[in-house]
Amino acid sequence: MGRWSRRLAPLLIEFAGIRDGDRVLDVGSGTGSLALEVSASRGVEVVGIDPSAVFVE
Repeated sequence: MGRWSRRLAPLLIEFAGIRDGDRVLDVGSGTGSLALEVSASRGVEVVGIDPSAVFVE
C-alpha cells in the first residue's frame, strides 16, 4: 500500500462524508491502494474502475 494512501485516506473520508456502511465508486482508481485504504478504515464497499487494463487486473 502506498505511503500517500494512508495519509490521504482520512482526508478523503472526511471531505467526502464517507460513513460506515457506505458504498463508494472510485473512478480512475489506478492501483486501487486508496480504495483499499478507505475500505479498510471505514468498512465500506468500494468499487474501482479505471480505463487502463493494466490497473484493472
